[in-house]
Amino acid sequence: MNPSYKTDLSMIPVIMQGSQPCCAEAAITAMVEYYFYLKTGVYTPLSFRFLAAITASKDGVAYAQSGTSPMVAFSILVETGICTAATYPNDISLTDAEFIDLSQIPEAAYAEAANYKIPGFEMLTDLSWESINAAIAKYQLVMTSIYLDKDWYLSSVPNSNPLPLPPPTGNTDPSLSRHATVSFGYDPNYRYVRNSFGTTFGQNGDGYYTPNYQPWIIAAGYIPDMATVQATAILDKVEKDVPDPQAQTVLQEVVETVEKALEG
Repeated sequence: MNPSYKTDLSMIPVIMQGSQPCCAEAAITAMVEYYFYLKTGVYTPLSFRFLAAITASKDGVAYAQSGTSPMVAFSILVETGICTAATYPNDISLTDAEFIDLSQIPEAAYAEAANYKIPGFEMLTDLSWESINAAIAKYQLVMTSIYLDKDWYLSSVPNSNPLPLPPPTGNTDPSLSRHATVSFGYDPNYRYVRNSFGTTFGQNGDGYYTPNYQPWIIAAGYIPDMATVQATAILDKVEKDVPDPQAQTVLQEVVETVEKALEG
């Protein structure tokens, strides 16, 4: 594994979830936006509100108190998909109940969501620092659920959002909560994450933390097809840039090598 790696997320705007407890949907939606950007070459804003409403209706937890399950959100993306934000806007000014009100979702949103499905997802069983970094290198983005405390998210707290992002100070902090981010890179000292607190968080919406955060990581998931889509996008570009027949032969060998690597 390379000692450092970063996925370029510059084409995907930072999501702002506001006071909505939909961090899992926000993180996973950012991943799916990147996935379809790789497939189409076009950025399409998607509706994390749509995903949150359906997830909240299926996972059986109290949305306002504990948010929702990333695994359920991933499964909905496989079964139902996700609509665009143009069809069902991400209005974070709504109350929690209004935000996840299924009756507000138009039929057109369900029809459109069928165009934005993912073929599958996987949850990592090995949550070691090295395992998650390896998944980032292979699958570009990894939804990483962690525990955090108030220093991450309360602007009224002095020195909030310091970098590197601090792990919780202990298990008894009353502000301790679960949170989902998108891990998109690493180097020997840090892991880099895209958050969903808007662009005023960290460095234009992104942050990083050290391996000291490892004990507070509780789940991680990824889209396996992301590796295939990324490789295809790269090969398509190379093929356009290398029209020579002899070069095409070399390219075919590269394609076969990449396919074998992905199968492994």
